Amino acid sequence: MTEENRYLFHWLTREKLEEFHATGTMRPYWTHYVLDAGRFVKGISTTDEPMGWVPDEDVMREPCLVIDRAKIDHEIHAISSSEAFHLTREIRRLKRAKKDIEPAIKGRWRIREMSRWTPDEHFIEGPITWDAVVAIGFEDDGKRSTKAIVESAHGIAAERGLAVIDMSGWRVGDPGVMETDEIVEEAMSASAYVDRRPKP
Repeated sequence: MTEENRYLFHWLTREKLEEFHATGTMRPYWTHYVLDAGRFVKGISTTDEPMGWVPDEDVMREPCLVIDRAKIDHEIHAISSSEAFHLTREIRRLKRAKKDIEPAIKGRWRIREMSRWTPDEHFIEGPITWDAVVAIGFEDDGKRSTKAIVESAHGIAAERGLAVIDMSGWRVGDPGVMETDEIVEEAMSASAYVDRRPKP
């Protein structure tokens, strides 16, 4: 986890957003073997680079929760999603075969030492409540109808007293991490819709 930014981003479907709104709690739903922790961790995936997320082709753009990491009481693990995915799959395979997992773990440490390891995910170990959410973002790609997504983001943000951020046109690295912090804080100060799409 870097100390450079405060806010984390979590994309979720409109249905999951509405379910979270109704229940008030988002429970961990993904399990990774986290190398640095030396164990399996059940958590929620977030990132400090929101546009690193790309939907599958023909999948609607999704709403995005903006989370204040200072309001998270659980451990947050900085991980490489690719490393975690492959290591988790390998360890599970070995466990099913009743084989020793230590060689796989040591092998992954060697790979990390010989490569440039960069975390791209902040894995929150534990549930998230609305107390940690400061804004709801959305992205309208202009190619298909996103009306229901935009309306849901606006409606839930209004009921929760949160800001709404239009993230349409954002790209990886633009805005940068420090800029996203500024945009989020500007939106929170205004407690209103903020359109920070890149100008043509």
